Amino acid sequence: MKTKLKTIGQFLYILPLIATVFFVSSCKKHPTENLATIAGNSNLPTGAQADFCYAQNDDASKKTEGAATKVSLWPNGSTIRVKFFNDATLSNGALASDIVKQCAQEWKSYTNINWQFVASTQPADIKISFYLGAGGNSQVGTNCLNPYFVFQNPTYPTMNLGLYSSDFRGTIRHELGHALGLIHEHQSPSSPIIWNESVVYADAALPPNNWNPVQVQHNILNRASASQTNYTLFDSKSIMLYTFPSGWSSNYQNSTPNNSLSITDKRFIGSLYPFSNNTNLKFTLLAGEQLTANQAICSRDGRYKAVMQGQGNFVLYFIKGGETALWSTPIGGSKIVMQSDGNLVVYTATGGVTYSSGTYGNGGSNPYLALQNDGNLVIYKSNGTTIWSSGTALTVN
Repeated sequence: MKTKLKTIGQFLYILPLIATVFFVSSCKKHPTENLATIAGNSNLPTGAQADFCYAQNDDASKKTEGAATKVSLWPNGSTIRVKFFNDATLSNGALASDIVKQCAQEWKSYTNINWQFVASTQPADIKISFYLGAGGNSQVGTNCLNPYFVFQNPTYPTMNLGLYSSDFRGTIRHELGHALGLIHEHQSPSSPIIWNESVVYADAALPPNNWNPVQVQHNILNRASASQTNYTLFDSKSIMLYTFPSGWSSNYQNSTPNNSLSITDKRFIGSLYPFSNNTNLKFTLLAGEQLTANQAICSRDGRYKAVMQGQGNFVLYFIKGGETALWSTPIGGSKIVMQSDGNLVVYTATGGVTYSSGTYGNGGSNPYLALQNDGNLVIYKSNGTTIWSSGTALTVN
């Protein structure tokens, strides 16, 4: 849940929540509920205890940016079926379902996950309702496949988007992040937040939340186990972080909602769902190695590749649903060689040179070319010293 705070008198409170059971993440962001029309009916369960962003996991073998539950991740390359139980027309005339599709495409740009939107009568993995007053909430990742939703209650939504304004994209992006397996950033094992627990307990126990201590612990105070999550450094810009009153923490404030995917969000989701599962991919070009036509090296998160193309140029691409060229050598070569003298050279079939990095004699022992997760091509000495780069670090996100 991306939480919206409401001022009542001199105090800030989190608005009331209704959430489905089984590891739900619930959020509210936007201060304006401006609904013109709701079409259809929502069968959102009522009276259920709010249950946020938590899943039992194992396997601590991978730590990366952001935070995600491990056993709730979809198989890489999955096509996730999505349907809407109802729809909403916003005050600006837009259909809420169309905005969901647009935000889903944003996540798709950075992941090897496909969304398939199906009719409301067809089977689906993610079932979305627009139920005004029930807030924003979502099952975390594959928890939506729990038999409770698939067999026992097939008409219950696995996601509700009940906050309507002319633009509630931040909430939608956040809930789709949960649907992909991401948890709240403040519950990451690496979160630096020190809670003023007595204040949190006291405020959250008041209307409109009326949370008991167990709910406060589960929804706010508890951090995910380090052995049960993929995570690394805390990201204050993450779409998965929500706002809370400054008095709730002795060392951290977050009063401005994060409405867009951060750089870390994009990198992290790409590392969870890389665009290629090919274990034979090369990530470096070692001294003496070469690439010929249509051979490539890739970044380890699958978001970048550098290809020796058929027309003889070596091109660095950002993979974002399609391919965006970031850097290139001239055409006319037949192979690119990482020479042991530290020079990166494109040769023609007859031995001519169409490109050189100009780093002859700087390689030392065993220089190598690497394509980094930030999109930079870098030549390193064996001791880790940089001797050349393409200058393309984070030129696109």
